[in-house]
Amino acid sequence: MSRLTDLVRQTLQAALPPGVPLSFSAIVSAVAEGTGRKATIRADLVMVDGLPATVRLSRWAMGWSHQWLNLPGGALSFENGNWVRIGPDGEPILPLFTAAEASRTALKQEKGPSHDQ
Repeated sequence: MSRLTDLVRQTLQAALPPGVPLSFSAIVSAVAEGTGRKATIRADLVMVDGLPATVRLSRWAMGWSHQWLNLPGGALSFENGNWVRIGPDGEPILPLFTAAEASRTALKQEKGPSHDQ
């Protein structure tokens, strides 16, 4: 892992309560933007449900803060031991593992019946 990737992971983990897993499964890329005190880090992530996201880290007096620049599928919240997407009404949509399973089922149905025996 690169220094920037480590910094992204550490900053996002530090924003969570102890014991809460990260909301992303992979850091695709992390690049420094700008120079000096205005320097930021922009990172592309794969969230736990497989959707992409982009986050920007900015330096401030106490370390780094983060801002989501692109979060398709909506905001995430850790509820009852699961990451969930939050709908426009502020209510959880589905637990992510349920949404991911629904997506896999839909893909299987689009492909047609399996011929595996």
